[in-house]
Parts: sequence; C-alpha cells; structure tokens
Amino acid sequence: RSLPDKMALDVVWCHDRCHEQEMAQASKTYLEICRDIGASMIALKCAAHYLTWQKEPHHSQPHLLITSWREVKLILQGLVSEGPSCDPLDILVLAESDCVFRRASKWARDSDFHIVVLRDSA
Repeated sequence: RSLPDKMALDVVWCHDRCHEQEMAQASKTYLEICRDIGASMIALKCAAHYLTWQKEPHHSQPHLLITSWREVKLILQGLVSEGPSCDPLDILVLAESDCVFRRASKWARDSDFHIVVLRDSA
C-alpha cells in the first residue's frame, strides 16, 4: 500500500524482547529505516501494550505493525474483539524458524488483515 504524500506514519515494533540488549541491532536497524522514510518508531513489549497504545486517540495516524508470530495472534484477537480502532495498515510478522514461517504463512492467508510473513534472520 502506498501512503499519500506527507502523511505521518508510525512503525510499531511489538516484540517481547524489543528492549533487551540481544535485540539492540534490530532496534537500531528499524530506527534507521524509520528515519529514512520519515516515520516514527514505537517499541512495545507485548500485545497488551500494543492494544492499549492503538486505542489512545492521539495514536490515530496510520501505522505499520512489525511483530512476532507469538504476539500477532494475541493482537488480532484483541483487535477483532475490541471493535473499530486504528487498525494497522499492514502487519509484518517475523518468523523465527522455518516451521513458524510455514504455520504463520498459512494462517495469514485466511486473515481479514493484510499480513506479510517473513523469515527472521536475526
């Protein structure tokens, strides 16, 4: 999907280890990409934090969600049960293994949300 010119965009990285040292390089990479495209990056540790964040009125601008297989299932359950909100434009699921990649890809095909599953190389 493309965004209209000058539209603000948040990139939300929701991962249970996003604030830990082992993820520092990934965090730095995401931050650099966000700066390059003029987006803001928000790092949230879990699905519950994301669901709280996206319901707040001042977070109504479009966002891209980058998350794990573990978190995306909880997030989508919350989005569906909570009703209308500021849903993500796209969801990028990073699969940590080939098995998870296959399972998540199959699941994503049946979703009502636009989900892209990639094999995480980190």
